[in-house]
Amino acid sequence: MKVILYSKTFWPKMGGLERNTYTIYHTIKSLGCHATIVTETKSEQLDELNILRTNKSKNLVRLLMKNDFLIVNGGIALRIILLAYLLGKKYVIIYANATLYNQNSNKTFKAKIENRIRQFFAEKALLNICLTHISLSQLRVKNNRKRVLYNPIDTELENINNYKVNGPYKKTIDCLFVGRIIEGKGIFLLIDALENLALKGIRYNCTFAGEGKDDVKFKEYCKLKNVETNFVGKIDGLELIKLYHQSKVLVLPSTTHIEGNPLVIAEAISCGTPVICSNQEAMKEVIGNCGLTFDTGIADALAQEIKKLLTDPLVYKNLKDNTLRRSEIFSMKNYITSWEQILKLIKPYFEN
Repeated sequence: MKVILYSKTFWPKMGGLERNTYTIYHTIKSLGCHATIVTETKSEQLDELNILRTNKSKNLVRLLMKNDFLIVNGGIALRIILLAYLLGKKYVIIYANATLYNQNSNKTFKAKIENRIRQFFAEKALLNICLTHISLSQLRVKNNRKRVLYNPIDTELENINNYKVNGPYKKTIDCLFVGRIIEGKGIFLLIDALENLALKGIRYNCTFAGEGKDDVKFKEYCKLKNVETNFVGKIDGLELIKLYHQSKVLVLPSTTHIEGNPLVIAEAISCGTPVICSNQEAMKEVIGNCGLTFDTGIADALAQEIKKLLTDPLVYKNLKDNTLRRSEIFSMKNYITSWEQILKLIKPYFEN
């Protein structure tokens, strides 16, 4: 099958969505598909993958006509889905979270119309894929063409973790944050929580891996607080795996940023590192019994969970032991099997 994989943003920008697109691309290629990534992200560097970088409808039409079906990663992308529909092309939608509807639907007439259009195209899709069961339950689509597909730890990191990491590492990092340095990820809240503990004489260090638009403002904020912080910027591969192994806990304190199924959770659990996250339903589902949650936006609640995990050896051991059992659901083996099933479901539409 010849497949278009659409991701509005992609490399060299590499957040969770973009990394997931990369994993899907290599997975479906390994299963015999000819895949082309389509993105609006520009790059002056040469692409090693089969990528079309464009935002022009005429280019999308040409490519759609040459391919069998479309996979849209990141939710409803109205323009390319409309073009696919008009050309009679089948499509699959993967939602980063349950983002079917415009969140201003109760405020403007335009948003209400847009949501009706989104609903129409979602129900015409061959398949609607969500990253968690809670997201699937929130996806109001009146058909049974829905399924859950957990994000995996990608092949490169899985191989590094399995074969190239010489341990055991010393747990020199108390708290680790991996992700975009933006306020909605709860990074300021994490510093407030660690400061609250420091004022009580309980000091923990925290390492931040990533970059983002609030980088400068956040570093200035950290300087004002009585917290030991370390910034390593954007890293991947072996260095990222080492970081997980060196850390006692991964903290994802997201506030206004609504999470779907953060890849960093799969990575941390696969490395045997427990997780603390805000009590967004999707993240609660993904971490399962491998971590603790706290009331979103409450620094004192986060501080209590950090203290509990890092001072109670029994709690920590139970959570760490649970990671060994849960990591299997994030394996590439499971992920490839799931895509085999998806492609078998899709294939009959293109036979004859």
